[in-house]
Amino acid sequence: MASMPGSHPVMLASAPPPPRQSKKWVSRTWLFVINALLAISSAFAIYVGAVAIKYAKLANAKATSSGSSSFEVNIRDSAISFIVCGVFLLVTSIAGCTGGIVRNNWLLSFYVGALVIDFVLVVGYGSYSIYAMNKRGNAWRNLSLDTWTAAANVDKDLAQWAFNCCGYSGYQDNAYTGSPLIQGETVN
Repeated sequence: MASMPGSHPVMLASAPPPPRQSKKWVSRTWLFVINALLAISSAFAIYVGAVAIKYAKLANAKATSSGSSSFEVNIRDSAISFIVCGVFLLVTSIAGCTGGIVRNNWLLSFYVGALVIDFVLVVGYGSYSIYAMNKRGNAWRNLSLDTWTAAANVDKDLAQWAFNCCGYSGYQDNAYTGSPLIQGETVN
């Protein structure tokens, strides 16, 4: 094709180059898989919490029928925390799965923020649990003989089972030797 002076030659349009395949599908797939596993583990945590509440109610009913007024079941607090953390993690993992699949930046931002909040909740409750466990252990260690003698048999049995010991400071110090009121394996 001849070109005229001052004009540009006409170029035939060619097909655009094929688009490069994005490797983002790999990261989206892994985000989905990891969050699916997180959702399964959070559902398991909710289940464990529900089962623990069931057994806490049974233990509380047994303690009440035994005539113990000071028996408190601390399992319920831990079970509720398992359920709460499980629900937060389940919502977080669903947001992560959905945000990764549909490439929604708002959901992914929510996911990252929720992960930070979940981490703070878990670390905070873990720290509180260690503090409460030490406080309860100190209360048992600082127990006087009069308080031990006045305690209900189910409380004595619980303490002897939990600490794998006997009586206030040995077998001769008012140990509970009746039939086991607390069922469980002893630690050897």
